[in-house]
Amino acid sequence: MTRLTQLEKALIRFDATILLNVDEIRPAGEAVLKYFRPRHKDPIGFFERYFVLPVLYEPTNTRIDIGAGVGGFERSAILRAVKKNVAGIKVPVARVEDLIIYKLVARRPHDLLDAGHLVKKYRSKLDTAYLKKQAKAFREIERSDVSEMVTAMLGKTRRFLKK
Repeated sequence: MTRLTQLEKALIRFDATILLNVDEIRPAGEAVLKYFRPRHKDPIGFFERYFVLPVLYEPTNTRIDIGAGVGGFERSAILRAVKKNVAGIKVPVARVEDLIIYKLVARRPHDLLDAGHLVKKYRSKLDTAYLKKQAKAFREIERSDVSEMVTAMLGKTRRFLKK
């Protein structure tokens, strides 16, 4: 079995977020679908409901989840992004604290493991005040679990990773 390089993995599937107002979701989704094949039977309805438009870029068979950055967290994450060189192209990449929040909000098993590993790897470099503040804001939309997971991860990283 061949191991994929980091770049090859990035080209198979990646996530992107675009800043939008709620009333811009439908026209933005329709514009995206002119260039990408939808991966959902009702792509615009799905985008309006869940703020994610799953598409496929057919020439490279790349799966892309395009998120609508309509909330305060997404806007903050985009504004905080750092430019990284990816295959010779400078692209904005989420800072580790924002990536941790994205992973915890998604709450899929592999995302939770990823978040735990990110905390463990970057523990000494994390802006924990920012991380806690962003996680706490999710309580307003009935996602207190995000704040609870951040608290658990920062307090007991090893224990969190074993769950």
